[in-house]
Amino acid sequence: MDTSHPICNHSSRVAPTYRDIRTTDIEPISVISGALNGFDQTKVADIGCGCGRYDLLMFQQIDNLHLTCVDANQSMLEQAVQYLTSNDVTNFYAVHGTAETLPLEDHSLHDLTTFNAIHHFDFRRFIENALHAVDPEAGKIFIYTRTPSQNAGSIWGQYFPGFAERETRLYELDDTEDMIESIDAVHLDTTISFKYGRRATLDDLIARVRARHYSTFSLDDDSELEDATEVFQGNVAGAFDDTSDIEWSDEDMLLVLSPDPY
Repeated sequence: MDTSHPICNHSSRVAPTYRDIRTTDIEPISVISGALNGFDQTKVADIGCGCGRYDLLMFQQIDNLHLTCVDANQSMLEQAVQYLTSNDVTNFYAVHGTAETLPLEDHSLHDLTTFNAIHHFDFRRFIENALHAVDPEAGKIFIYTRTPSQNAGSIWGQYFPGFAERETRLYELDDTEDMIESIDAVHLDTTISFKYGRRATLDDLIARVRARHYSTFSLDDDSELEDATEVFQGNVAGAFDDTSDIEWSDEDMLLVLSPDPY
């Protein structure tokens, strides 16, 4: 990715605090670990690994894990290395690279994962490269993401002006299925939906916005974001009786893909 691209700039800016301002869900890791445990060496690559927040969970849940952490943003990758090392994790490699030109050996992995990052990728090129990297007979590709409808139903989509409309990089499930069907040698095994209860104060939500915890917020300049934040604050205050204890639900999904048999 071009280092001058707004999303790249966003990633560099938020890298030091990203683990603190984003929610990390253990549920998809539990699904993935169930498919992986039992190998003498479980070889996985996490693409768009960011600051390593999901990578540590994988090490805690998956036996004998050997992980390759790949990210296009050097600042994020450095944070991942620091985070894993500080938690006494050593069985990993950090690789600076993109989803579209995966720097991985052919058929070298049991599985390949990506969490909350597929909207930054060229979907087709990513899947085609992932197919080269995983075991052609037993490999899996796990994609944790959300649809535009799920995004619109979040507290941000409901109350932050323009949030759902400006986020055009997500795909509805039907569109994703069509894209997968158009790619040779891969099929969608299953789709697993998750629904999470969330809780925060209004002050905490506003702090997350100003920290640009979603890359969607990087599409606004400082003045635009501040104006929209004021509207968001009023919308939430009008919708919830107690802004010191706001409860809502988020939804996400896990796509599980496999190579077609020869």
